[in-house]
This record gives sequence, structure tokens and C-alpha cells, in this order.
Amino acid sequence: MDAVALLHSRGHQRLHAVPTLGDIAPHFHVVLAEGINYDGDYPQWQHESTVLAYSMAQQFQVGELIVGPDTPLDSVAAEILAGSKDEGVGIDWAYAGWYAEMLAEAHRLDVIPVSYSDFGLPRYPVWRLGYEQETPRQR
Repeated sequence: MDAVALLHSRGHQRLHAVPTLGDIAPHFHVVLAEGINYDGDYPQWQHESTVLAYSMAQQFQVGELIVGPDTPLDSVAAEILAGSKDEGVGIDWAYAGWYAEMLAEAHRLDVIPVSYSDFGLPRYPVWRLGYEQETPRQR
């Protein structure tokens, strides 16, 4: 997610990040802004609008890059764009600003942002910072 923020700072603000909790593992998609639809129960996008699709099931591999604690953020950002026909260059200050603030708050709270979940969270087009499964007492 930090690599997307880096790309935003370099003018690739048409890239939208969609972190999700799937049925098997968390997923992270980077999608072109014009190809994503936020109407309905959860974000939907056209396959051809996907710039990068990553699953935690892939463990430490993002695209062709093996990521470790010392991997430069520049390398991850470059891998997001690798092979993309459209690098998402364009200005969208509203999205990029919101994303930067949301990511800063996630770092402050030390949690993972989630745009939607296949289970356990209401399926609304809203972001949550972190994930705690409801206990019967909270319902």
C-alpha cells in the first residue's frame, strides 16, 4: 500500500488500491480509476483495468519480485507498474489525498486497511482500519 502512495506522489494518481479480505487469504488489487465502480455492495472493476493483483497466498512475491524486509519501496512500486499498458498517470488530488491520510492513520494504529470483506464485515463500500471479528456480546 505504501508503494501505491509513492506512485501517487509521482503522478500516478489514477491508480486505486483495493485491499480485501477474501475467503482464503487477503488480496490487494491496484486498479485504474476509470475501470472501478464503487456503487453497490462492494467495489467492482473490469478485469482489463487491473494493474496488479496480489494475494497473501503468494506470500512474499509481488508480481515477479520477491519482497523482503530490505526491499526498497521503489522496487515494489516499479513492480506494480511492470507489464501495465496504462501506468495510471494523471492527477486526482481528492483520491490521492484521501489515500495518504487513510494510510497514515493505518500506520499510526498499526492496522491493515480493508476496503471490503467476503466474510465477517458488513459488505458496504466503506473502508475499515483493521479487522476484528464480532463477538456475540458485540452484536
